[in-house]
Amino acid sequence: MAKQKLKKALQQHLKAKPVVQKTIKKKGPVSRFKPQYSVEENILFIGEGNFSFAWAVCEQLGTGEHLVCTCFDSEKVLKEKYEDAIGNIEQLQFMEAQILYGVDCTKLESFASLKRRRFSKIIFNFPHVGKGIKDQDRNIRANQELIQGFFESAQLLLEEKGEIYVTLKSGEPYDSWNIKNIAKSCELRCTRSFFFEPSDYPGYQHRRTIGFSEGLSAADNSEISNSKTFIFQTA
Repeated sequence: MAKQKLKKALQQHLKAKPVVQKTIKKKGPVSRFKPQYSVEENILFIGEGNFSFAWAVCEQLGTGEHLVCTCFDSEKVLKEKYEDAIGNIEQLQFMEAQILYGVDCTKLESFASLKRRRFSKIIFNFPHVGKGIKDQDRNIRANQELIQGFFESAQLLLEEKGEIYVTLKSGEPYDSWNIKNIAKSCELRCTRSFFFEPSDYPGYQHRRTIGFSEGLSAADNSEISNSKTFIFQTA
């Protein structure tokens, strides 16, 4: 009971005083924030790998009726890259979520199943071009272009006061992407940033853009232990 009261007090405190990014620390209750999802919201998931994040949210909601879950790969390529995607997709479809393959996040409005839809939340976890560019400057530019293209396209599908969630790893080269500056150039403003906690989404397993290989890829989310989520709205 004491823990519940403390949690409620913290939530009220966070709502009253939004966390300023410069004061965020990894330790301590001030850094703790968990996004809230509603069964009434239209939510669009971008760039899913094994669809485990979308399934984790769907399971929490108890329905997938208003969820649209997308990936860049074709269905065939996706299932070759992420064998564990099959079960998650089947569960999402059973819960009435919509699954879309071959969706380019920079051209969302051109996709027939999306262009007339509007969403309260658009979520893109760990975007990356996945091209294996070894030159760091070129790698940074390629990912900045990806993020910019996504922001420009995603805005067209937002409901009034809708939000865009982007989660990135912390440290280099990700800090050099300067995601807030890109957002500003797209007439978006960052309303909140917080540490991403995989444990908030039971069953979620992060997967790299290039795919998952037993023994070569981390299966315990250790690769994303120090990541942040940024929330953006139209300026």
